[in-house]
Amino acid sequence: FEFVKMGDADGSGEVDVNDATTIQKIAAEMETPDTRTLFASDVNGDGVVSVTDATAIQKYSADIFEGAGVTGKTFWVW
Repeated sequence: FEFVKMGDADGSGEVDVNDATTIQKIAAEMETPDTRTLFASDVNGDGVVSVTDATAIQKYSADIFEGAGVTGKTFWVW
């Protein structure tokens, strides 16, 4: 079991623009994510890691929380 902060795609413990970049690379199939990264990256909960998730993280990083989905929330996963 572990805690996963939603939006923390790069595993740094923080949600920032670097996570949006990681998600863009995943969406473009330039990176192959592990299970934790896939879970943390899908901040809008639609089951797909896409540019929409990256945009939500960018909003969250700019303190715009409307449209940010569950970015920044912590979930206990296994």
